[in-house]
Amino acid sequence: SARRGPPRFALFWLEKRGFSPEIVEKRPDLADEGYMIDFYGSGFAVAEKMGIIEHLRQKHYHVPKMEFLDEQGSVRHSFNIERFRKLLGFRHFNFMRGDLEAVLYEHTHRAVPIRFGTVITGLDFQPDQVEVSFSDGTRSAYGLVVGADGLRSGVRDLVWGPVESFERYLGYYAASGVIDNFLGSTDVFLARQEPGKQAAVYSIRGGRLATFF
Repeated sequence: SARRGPPRFALFWLEKRGFSPEIVEKRPDLADEGYMIDFYGSGFAVAEKMGIIEHLRQKHYHVPKMEFLDEQGSVRHSFNIERFRKLLGFRHFNFMRGDLEAVLYEHTHRAVPIRFGTVITGLDFQPDQVEVSFSDGTRSAYGLVVGADGLRSGVRDLVWGPVESFERYLGYYAASGVIDNFLGSTDVFLARQEPGKQAAVYSIRGGRLATFF
């Protein structure tokens, strides 16, 4: 039992090997898109084995270059992303984290049950299984429970105690969101970096800008 999107890679293979996995997802649906990711390397190889590369290719954003701005908003440096992709034999995609999640969902939800709008509220460890209580009032038994629910993991809290015992502040926070594309361009990727601060905006489908701070 897991609680976030990317572990569906593992759930796919577990189901193929004869296990009966189940996902417990706090969100009511897959509406949020997160931020843009570079998809290549081992993840690309696994996606090939899963037979989902062409579906992911359809999600790819053509981003010709990334431009770094100075304090006045003028371009100071640029990075040619297509040259980087060529070095990788074009075994590289740019897409939103939610795009990856949507493709994985499409290829797993018929075989792997997903409990949307639900969280794990209790764990009762038995000699040969774990009895799991859910926020919808139900209970089920599993051979293994995997808490993949992020920094403030509710599963970890249940097993080892509150997050304050494990959290270590590394000096920064990150935030992302999607807004209307007030810049107008459909292939923009702009970034501003200085000590202690970073901001980026990039155009995505639907006349929108994704932001990362």
